[in-house]
Amino acid sequence: MWFSHKRKRLDWSVAISDGFYLHPRADYTRLEQALDRQPTTGAMVIDLIAKSPAAQIDLYGFDFFSSLSLSGRRTADDVPHDFDAEAQFVNGLCADDDRITLHPMK
Repeated sequence: MWFSHKRKRLDWSVAISDGFYLHPRADYTRLEQALDRQPTTGAMVIDLIAKSPAAQIDLYGFDFFSSLSLSGRRTADDVPHDFDAEAQFVNGLCADDDRITLHPMK
């Protein structure tokens, strides 16, 4: 699965492999405009599965960068994302779609 908007980094042999998924640029752009910043991969995945026909969607592990998980020494100021906007986006999806539940971090 390739979610990055940086498609020049995509190797052709990967792109033509069985099961490869290239996230549509239009979906990336729509979400980028809605958030007014680059979306994280997590936000793009949530947006993608929210459009699926799944009967139930349970989201675990999303704290919108408050724990700095998997980020090394970077802070929210060091990355091109708006985590508050992403939290509002996901909370809006949960409010509008009863299939989606965001489970709190423990």
